[in-house]
Amino acid sequence: MKASTATRWTGYLVLSVTTIVLFGLSFAETVMTAPVLSVAKAVVLAGLVIGLYREMRSGSSSAAPPIDPPEADDATLRRRATTLIAAAVTDFAMVFGGAALTFLVSVEFALGAVVASGLVGLVGAALFRRHAVPIFCGSFVGMSSPNVFALFGWVLVAGAIAGLIYVLSRDVLNGFGGKLGTIAFAGAVSASLVIGCGLGSVAVPTGSDAVWIVFYAVTGAVVTYALSVHLGNGPVVSSALVGVVAGLLLPVVHGADLGSVLAVVAFCASFAGMSSPSRLPNLALVGVAGLFSGLVFLYACPHLDGAGGKLGTIAFGSTIAVWGLIGLRRPVAE
Repeated sequence: MKASTATRWTGYLVLSVTTIVLFGLSFAETVMTAPVLSVAKAVVLAGLVIGLYREMRSGSSSAAPPIDPPEADDATLRRRATTLIAAAVTDFAMVFGGAALTFLVSVEFALGAVVASGLVGLVGAALFRRHAVPIFCGSFVGMSSPNVFALFGWVLVAGAIAGLIYVLSRDVLNGFGGKLGTIAFAGAVSASLVIGCGLGSVAVPTGSDAVWIVFYAVTGAVVTYALSVHLGNGPVVSSALVGVVAGLLLPVVHGADLGSVLAVVAFCASFAGMSSPSRLPNLALVGVAGLFSGLVFLYACPHLDGAGGKLGTIAFGSTIAVWGLIGLRRPVAE
């Protein structure tokens, strides 16, 4: 049983607006600091808008849910309603729990946000397979910076809001990698507004650092998709594994400072690699989504930093942008 049309529209709008705002900020930053890249970033932003419009027109985001058959008795309808409510409560609890656990592992055990989220994702997939997706979603909320969310209770607020958004958006924009992170980001940003804690800003990487960032963005997306689709490991395990390996290995290879940033980038792009083949059917398109993710990441650095899920939002918008652009070759389904 699916959610109501109003619920689905609410979820669709929350995810769409959240993504467009971040991509708009990244585009504006590009215009001001690297105008040469403005054309490329304009293509990414246009692809995002086209993709969201295509998805809306296709009806997969806004179609009315199936109507219960007229012969269904009251007891049957009550059972269906109870099942729907129970599923929503369970999903909410898993997102909330994933957020709390990841933040604690990241901060208290000093493992860092990337490794903590990856470990929680792997444990969730191993021990709670049916609930691995909402747990992984919650882990992105838990990646929020303790410099922004100074109190553990603030992360719980973000986790609660993200849990609600997860329930609202269960049936919309599926198959696009990064959706879980976008849910987390919407929750974290909303919590920061409610609590009144300002989000941070990081300088735009330049020179060879920027080149490495784009390289690992493409690599992270392609490797994750290959692990997920071609090797059959599934999206959650594949992305979590890339996050853990990148978080442990890249600081050793590239030094603590640059390596930590590159691990974040690889994890970010891994979310694009979580996409369904129905959205991105081959590795080449996934690589383009990774490239878009790297470019958006660079110029999103000064904006809304410290809110968990920002990485997923970058991947989500990049995946939709690629899907939107390739869809120009064929008519939109009515």
